[in-house]
Amino acid sequence: MIHSYSDSKIVENILQLTGLIQEALNSLTRATMNISLVHSLLYNAGSYESAIAQSACGYLSCGYSGYTFPTQFIPNRQEVLMELKSAAKLCDILFYSYSDKSKLGNGRSLCLEAAETIQSPLLSLGDEIFAFQSALGYILPIYRRLGKLKEKKVVVSWGYDTRFSLPATAHALVYLSAVLGADVSIIAPKDFPLLRRVLKKSKKIAGESDGSVETVERTEKEYHDADAVFAFNWCSVNEFIRPERNKDLAFQYRDWQISKDCLDNALFMTEQPQRLDMIAERAVMDSSANLTSHWLESRILVLLASMDAIFRHNSTIRALV
Repeated sequence: MIHSYSDSKIVENILQLTGLIQEALNSLTRATMNISLVHSLLYNAGSYESAIAQSACGYLSCGYSGYTFPTQFIPNRQEVLMELKSAAKLCDILFYSYSDKSKLGNGRSLCLEAAETIQSPLLSLGDEIFAFQSALGYILPIYRRLGKLKEKKVVVSWGYDTRFSLPATAHALVYLSAVLGADVSIIAPKDFPLLRRVLKKSKKIAGESDGSVETVERTEKEYHDADAVFAFNWCSVNEFIRPERNKDLAFQYRDWQISKDCLDNALFMTEQPQRLDMIAERAVMDSSANLTSHWLESRILVLLASMDAIFRHNSTIRALV
């Protein structure tokens, strides 16, 4: 069975498993999940992805081989699927990601097609639309502080910076928070909206989990009322194939910075690696409310828990995409 993190029981289970795994890190062996070899095949992946995969495999004392797509030419869709199928053949599980920087949504559909056609266990580390593993790494520290996110107010906010990452983590944060029953507010300038189809999908799942998803105006009250604020500097999806225009578009929003007064009592997380005096004021970054430093550890725990969810006895999950 293939899952896209739309089942709240699976998401809750992954988050809860991290606690058990963290307690057993010193004694984890590959026998725990009966995994001896992991392969990865990543295309335009984030800077942390390969190292996180290696760290997780290190805790399991299992082998890890990271493969890359050819650089002499740009493979077409069928060639990518052939590469993925080849990499998946000789391992227990394949970590993969594919972010297409020329056509928005192509990587997502390719990752889903791979999960449908390759019969080996698969775990996606993200694409240009959704980065669920990254988002769970941000949610976990908040989840542990607040307990379940149901009926909690979560803000996903754009903030001024100059890196203009793909909105994949922000999309996944909105969606997963909705799956967990949170009331999600999205705060973003008109030039940096999140994808309408992602918001539509998130609103639908929120209706099934007694949560809500809405785009709101930027006011101090919206931040004040929040239990958790996630702030990211994502690129303009309207200028996806013209990334050089992001800098000029963003300059008019250079005052979009999270302040200590604005944050009030909310917990806070932002992009890794953290930058000072950009998305948030130094007082926010230095405060105990900033849990961003927990993200890397959380990412590794979430990946281990996701592997456990796939390999657990009687599990019906073959792929998490």
